[in-house]
Amino acid sequence: MTNYRDDHEFDDETEADDERLLNKQLAGSEAEFIDEDGVPAHHAADPADLAADEDEITPEVLAEWARLDPAALYADLPAQRIGRRGFVVGLAAAGVPLAGLARIMERGGGGESTTSVNAPAFQESSPTATAESVPATPEATAVVEETPPASPEPEEEVASPFGALTLVRNQSPQYTEQPVQSDTLRVMLTLNRNEDFSPVSFRQDFQIMASYLDPLVWIDERTMEPQPWLAESWRVDDEKRRIIFTLREGITWHDGRPLTQEDVVFSLLAYRDDVDSAVRNFFVNVSDVKAVGSRSISVEMSSSDANFIANGGSQFIFPARALEKHWESRPIGQRTLSGFDWEANKPVGTGPWVFTEQDRDSMTFERNDDYWAADPAHFEQLVFTWDSDPRTRAETWRNGDVDLLFPIRPHELEWVNDQPGLLYAADAPVVMFAQFNRNNPARSNPFLFDDVRIRQALSMMVDRRRYAEQVFLGLIDHQAAGTFPQPWLRDSDQVNPALSRRTARELLNESGFSRQSNGTTLDPDGNPFSVSVITRIDSRFEMRSALRMISDDFAQLGVTLRVEELGDEAFNERWIRGHDFDLIAFSYQTYPGFTDFDLYGSNWDIRVNPQGWNPGGYSNATADSAIRASLNALSLDSLVTSVQELQAVVNDDLFGLWLGFPQDLILARPDLLGFTPVMNWQTWHTRLLWRRPAGAPIPPVVVQ
Repeated sequence: MTNYRDDHEFDDETEADDERLLNKQLAGSEAEFIDEDGVPAHHAADPADLAADEDEITPEVLAEWARLDPAALYADLPAQRIGRRGFVVGLAAAGVPLAGLARIMERGGGGESTTSVNAPAFQESSPTATAESVPATPEATAVVEETPPASPEPEEEVASPFGALTLVRNQSPQYTEQPVQSDTLRVMLTLNRNEDFSPVSFRQDFQIMASYLDPLVWIDERTMEPQPWLAESWRVDDEKRRIIFTLREGITWHDGRPLTQEDVVFSLLAYRDDVDSAVRNFFVNVSDVKAVGSRSISVEMSSSDANFIANGGSQFIFPARALEKHWESRPIGQRTLSGFDWEANKPVGTGPWVFTEQDRDSMTFERNDDYWAADPAHFEQLVFTWDSDPRTRAETWRNGDVDLLFPIRPHELEWVNDQPGLLYAADAPVVMFAQFNRNNPARSNPFLFDDVRIRQALSMMVDRRRYAEQVFLGLIDHQAAGTFPQPWLRDSDQVNPALSRRTARELLNESGFSRQSNGTTLDPDGNPFSVSVITRIDSRFEMRSALRMISDDFAQLGVTLRVEELGDEAFNERWIRGHDFDLIAFSYQTYPGFTDFDLYGSNWDIRVNPQGWNPGGYSNATADSAIRASLNALSLDSLVTSVQELQAVVNDDLFGLWLGFPQDLILARPDLLGFTPVMNWQTWHTRLLWRRPAGAPIPPVVVQ
């Protein structure tokens, strides 16, 4: 299945800025650096350093962390949502936001391909000496007599990366002031083209759709568990192949017409049948959708699929009456809502905002005073503008022309942190990981990473706390293991191992590795141990930066990590056909339900299944069994049980290097109050926001 958030395409100048900032961040690395001519170079780790066990984080290490400028991170790209399968094969259009599903942090196709690493692609170097190799076991540390410490020099105070911003980490913020009626809320979006209102193709910024449309099933703000919304309830019948949704009574469209069963039937079938549907995969098991009785909808399934409630059921519902004629103007198999004349037919929904007008650069909504689900919005008017350039977005906020920015990335804070504002760090279903390749034909032993001890050793070399602090400013769950950040599905017992270079050495020694006297680790065939990881050149900055820091971690044990950042064509060639890599790194946001069967399942190995994914050729019979149970779950409870079993299996078997679950950052003006994060899409609840009146006293505590 597919996951989404899209990083918009960037140009050569932006890429050059990225490299300069990244080189600044990695200055002083003991593993790899870019020399003054831009040529990747390698520094072997000092054997004396390798001799000592470095499991403890010393004050010296902490001091070194503090000296790094946390804002010196190169310019990243804003996010939208696209399909994961479309992303990995380079077929999805850039900037397609798949709402209520997953925000991928990789761009979904297009752009120039690069066949080699343009960024610092850490290249393997030959050992600096040909000394006789020695076992890769820990060496004793020499005993040094203690001497009285010198008088400490005063340490330079490190400025907070948040500056004048107030960081809010409470996932359910409480405000000390009472809501008031306000005038205009100004929100800046990231997708530059928003004229196509087709709900099924997701060619419009998700924030727009979430403003005027409602889903059949709500995804809980904190747990991401499906909850009643337009459907007040659902049940699975005795055959377990039919889901019955019962609609609420009394809901009307913005034009005053009632929401009907026909609207829901039309919407769900359009998601399934539209040739431009971005979520067709959620509906592959849907054989039919019918009206039942006076208020119910029956979704007929070809096989059991409890996931449909969370994934398919959370899609937006739209009015059939306005769209049926256009839909039926094409023959079956070619039908689409694309091309509908939205200028002549104002979009209508059931949501908290009513569309009023748009031009090339903005879109305006007014408050729906008759909103069925809750009290009307506090603001009278909602105005969207858009720009995909992060610096322009930041400058617009600095100028006071926008009230709310989402997303903003850690390294972008230096552009805005000299002004007061509220910065919300919100839990997000975002994952980062690098899958091990179990069959790399480029290796003398293609199946080297079949040995779980080698995989465990590499994982224990990773100093996750370091990149968590330096890259993410601490706004990440770096201990989280796996690809299931959805709280209702997540097994929180699955965590990453602690940094332990000593244990890593022991595991490598058990696996037949050795170490030369100059510190270089040799694999069982006597070759310098070099590991390659591929990722997209336009993938999420934070992940690419973390990978480069991990190369430094590996160098501490004499292991080279070559980070190869590739364009669309080269990346797709490597994972789809060549398979010549040791690790492949991804970052994306998950859907509310389970979709990663094609990542873990052996039946979806791209080597044998052209429609698959599983680029590392992972195969585990117990994992396959858990996947089958998840896909055939007869209830949400049984789905959770099966998915958590899968998590335990793939973590014990160490599917990949887990890099953690980063948080989303949302920036609000200091007088904009009432923000409440929604994990599925953080700024969904614009109706809850209000503005402190000009001249009103500011309490000592605004939000807690």
